[in-house]
Amino acid sequence: MILYQTPMAGRIRRLLIQLGATPNYIGYRYLVEAICLSLVDPQNLELITKKIYLEVATTYQTTGSAVERNIRTVLEIIWREQTPMLKKIIGNGIRNRPCISQFIGYICSWIEDGNITVVPMQRPEDEIDEEADFREMVINAKRAWYEYTRTHANPDLKF
Repeated sequence: MILYQTPMAGRIRRLLIQLGATPNYIGYRYLVEAICLSLVDPQNLELITKKIYLEVATTYQTTGSAVERNIRTVLEIIWREQTPMLKKIIGNGIRNRPCISQFIGYICSWIEDGNITVVPMQRPEDEIDEEADFREMVINAKRAWYEYTRTHANPDLKF
């Protein structure tokens, strides 16, 4: 599933640019897709190698190890830049570069908490509606995932 072209992905792309990542890296696109997958289902982060890397690899016709390596490259660039936005998201207390799943977790938490301060690429008056639409899209994606798991899960499981 290609989530890279959704409005949610557009917000994530702008956030990554503020963090110092640039779209000329292959891992940039993979990282956007991985963050989108994690927002849709946060449990994907628990099995990042088996779920996220493989789904992104399937989408972009590559291998899971190539996805991991390319995302790690982008993460190293972001960590080297040490932008003020990175410090807002992760905090000042972390000295060592987080692993990929930790970094994606930080970004997802930041987005879910409504702390998105991404520079708008549209007129300022459109930003308010876009942010509300984005939040609603995340909520609807979570509801859809919950409904899917509820209807396809083992009937003995309780939610």
